[in-house]
Amino acid sequence: MSERLLTHLRHVDLAVPDYDRQLEFYAGVWGLTKSIDEPGLAFLAAEGSPENYVVRLRKADEKRLDLVSYGVARASDVDLAALAAALDGYSAANCAALVREAALTAMRESLAAAEVSARHLDTARRAVRPSLDPAQLAALESYARHRTVT
Repeated sequence: MSERLLTHLRHVDLAVPDYDRQLEFYAGVWGLTKSIDEPGLAFLAAEGSPENYVVRLRKADEKRLDLVSYGVARASDVDLAALAAALDGYSAANCAALVREAALTAMRESLAAAEVSARHLDTARRAVRPSLDPAQLAALESYARHRTVT
């Protein structure tokens, strides 16, 4: 894995029960533009951003963070097999906490930090530990093998 791991935040995907209110906030207050707007689903773009969208809103019964997507300068900057092996036992929530802690680690070094490096991620792994035990991992793997994609 190269030293530079993450270069920027690509997008955040949110599930929200107050969809219309949140859509008005992101479009009206933040000034984001609806690039895709379907019933209960909106993709919001930021003017000047290279990303197709920066916020995705989905109407849901409960509020949750569906996804946080980060960018790298080149795909070769990340060895996905090595990263996956290093994160064995980490849930999606653990991974989100790990990336947040890595970003905070970079900011502790400099408030002007613009990048999160592999070194920051390694430091964060000492603070954020995996929460899934082998039985939970086996159940998730079984679910993934047997689920039907529609």
